[in-house]
Amino acid sequence: MLALAARTTVDLLSRTRRPPVNLVISNINGPDAPLYLAGAQLQAAYPLSVLIDGVGLNITALSYRDRVDIGIVANADQITDAWPLMTAIITELGALTAAV
Repeated sequence: MLALAARTTVDLLSRTRRPPVNLVISNINGPDAPLYLAGAQLQAAYPLSVLIDGVGLNITALSYRDRVDIGIVANADQITDAWPLMTAIITELGALTAAV
């Protein structure tokens, strides 16, 4: 169902000359158990997504085991410096952790 929704969204966005959105946020629920390849354990998984024409920012959160990693991809023509956003996310996640 999720794959169908993602394909439909990309299909709809690609039909217009300019998409009706400029920000995409995704949350991918990864496995709780460790993954292995050829006997080596995956230590971390870092999300990386793509930007389609007209979308200025993509934020993807990916969980793996007991952690959540966040990837930010920005269009340099629309967002000249994404580091302040990443700093703000880190600050707010720290505040959220302290509150919990």
